[in-house]
Amino acid sequence: MQEKKLQHKRIMSIDFGLERVGIAITDKLHIAISTIPTLIYSSPYFWNDLKKIILEREIGGIVLGIPYDEGEDHPMRKHIETFENRLRLELDMLNLYILIEHQDESYSSQNAVNIMLKIGKKKKKRSQKGNIDAISAGLILQEWLANNE
Repeated sequence: MQEKKLQHKRIMSIDFGLERVGIAITDKLHIAISTIPTLIYSSPYFWNDLKKIILEREIGGIVLGIPYDEGEDHPMRKHIETFENRLRLELDMLNLYILIEHQDESYSSQNAVNIMLKIGKKKKKRSQKGNIDAISAGLILQEWLANNE
């Protein structure tokens, strides 16, 4: 993504899953990352909720996590590609041009659990997949920022 296009715009990362979608967002200066409650992908409100976040938070770029560890053979690749195509259609219907880039998300869930262990999260919190998905989205965004800004 080009820095000038994203200047003073928030960047969102998405950790896509067939059940839940983890989301993290930067501040406008790209200094801080915060997670927001995980969205349920099967919800009839999913696309409306996602578009509402994009509009209200003034998102200028989206980083979509894609697993690279197994290359093209990873079982989630096709699902993520389908999700990305639908996301582009939804943005087009809103007349929004938002850059979408990819970031390797291999092992992000495992790394999220390790972070929760390090900060002393109770086992009950660690076992809640929504928490893992949100932290995974934050890790995806953190890595993208480190590589691109």
